[in-house]
Amino acid sequence: MNDASRSSPAFAGVAIEWAKKQPTIPKKEEGEEEETDDDHRRSMQQETIVTAAMIAARDGGSELVATHEAWIRDTFVRALNGKYDPVHRVRAGLQFNPMAIAFAGMVLLLKNRFNIDDVHTLLQSAGNDNPAATHGLAASAELLSEIDERLPRSVLRCAFAACTKPRRNWRQPESEHTACVERRRQEVAKAIDTELAWLIGKQEEPGWPQFTPDPARPRQRFTRAPGNTRRNIHEDHVEPDVYTDHQAAALWLGSAASLFDVNKRPWLLDIVKMYGASTYIANGSELEDDDDTDHRPTEWNSSFFKLLAYCLPGLTSAQIDETVILPITHLPDQAFFDVMTSFLREVDAVYFNDYALQDTFAVQIRSAFAKKIMTTRAWNRHVRDHSTSTELHFGPAIATVFFNDYWGFQPPKCYLYPKGIDRLDPFLPLLTEVAETGQFFLPVITLLNLLEVAPRGSHLPVVVAAGKTWLATHPDSKEFWLDQGIGRRLCSLLQAIFATNPTMFGLNQPLRKDIDGLLASLVRMGVAEANRVEENLFSAAQTEAETA
Repeated sequence: MNDASRSSPAFAGVAIEWAKKQPTIPKKEEGEEEETDDDHRRSMQQETIVTAAMIAARDGGSELVATHEAWIRDTFVRALNGKYDPVHRVRAGLQFNPMAIAFAGMVLLLKNRFNIDDVHTLLQSAGNDNPAATHGLAASAELLSEIDERLPRSVLRCAFAACTKPRRNWRQPESEHTACVERRRQEVAKAIDTELAWLIGKQEEPGWPQFTPDPARPRQRFTRAPGNTRRNIHEDHVEPDVYTDHQAAALWLGSAASLFDVNKRPWLLDIVKMYGASTYIANGSELEDDDDTDHRPTEWNSSFFKLLAYCLPGLTSAQIDETVILPITHLPDQAFFDVMTSFLREVDAVYFNDYALQDTFAVQIRSAFAKKIMTTRAWNRHVRDHSTSTELHFGPAIATVFFNDYWGFQPPKCYLYPKGIDRLDPFLPLLTEVAETGQFFLPVITLLNLLEVAPRGSHLPVVVAAGKTWLATHPDSKEFWLDQGIGRRLCSLLQAIFATNPTMFGLNQPLRKDIDGLLASLVRMGVAEANRVEENLFSAAQTEAETA
């Protein structure tokens, strides 16, 4: 299933013949609650049979598919109507997920022969309350787009329509809740019919369904009263009758990630425009800077901000300011740190993997976020205390500014490779500014991690400026320079740059005086590597004089 190279038309034919001969395992009796061995066997059998049908549709060829098409289709439809299993929300891939396998199989049937009834089946599976089929879209999104570039849009719109669900009120009679659920299903069915009408040319393209507003609320209910004192707010928050299942919506949007190329698919911008405002509100854009929200749509953030990053090449500088920078920098500090970290990571994927994002735009975004960070209370606290530890949400944000990943208890690690360092120069003025302003431990470590990947001559001004600032802040700290290894690593960078660009260290070069002063200070503190760098520079100077 996962490796088509291990299959063949002959194998597909044997697989489908085997699957059609399998005996039906009897279902458990009505009222029997405990799972039995037969239940497990039936589940395994169902997955194996639907896998055989998918392999037949993929590898069997047009003749085999035509012969067994009705059975293949019926197998997929039964799987798509299977029972809900919450594990499908968290387990990626097709394996152990008959609905996802069947969704991918239906796309393969469409590839063999376009049938509007099969399109209807796909849209119905997207409109199901159960998001299990999302992983099938992840495996087949590009093929679906090749069949008809409108189909991914229709699938996502039907899925988003189904993500608005009636809220369960336990004081409400069961019959009323059942009626609400049925009304929502009818609304989703109407949305599916509208999509079909568009696909066959009977009406204009439908709009994207709205999500139920879900504004973030502060975890602590207080506000500033006159005199800068805090008073509690006792407000009765009334939950709406419906809610948006952001996790399911995130699964569907994330499954379409292989299509995230705004130059090929300008309609991706419509998703950003439709759901941008509600996403920022759900992350606390209406709250104060120091408010910690009681909940945020974490999974949706991951998918939405990845899409937003891949839409950047389709925006102007002014649009980036309006739709990206201003909304994100106006989030409360903690939400800003989290959103900025994940979004900036995706921006780097777009920029360094050459998805047509201009240098100026990439620098514009990183500069805005860095300047926002340097105004936060967390930044000022760390600078004041010269902290060697970092706060949970603040640390990853700082690390990302310097192109590092930093999660949990693992040390930060640069995520750029040497080829990426070739495109680093536009960011060097910003990195120098942040390094000179933040003399606490994390910016120091992450800057060194970045520059050590592939030292270049253009990095020398950054190294010298940062070293001078660190020396002024930690003039006699053996813990900083020796125990933490900062002096050794700084000298290693100087040596690496000298080995490839010795002329930058010449006696008449503008940075030479600062380099000599820096090395002399490190020698006095006992950094042995500094003495070796001095000796190399002295030897080079002698050679230069003799040559002259």
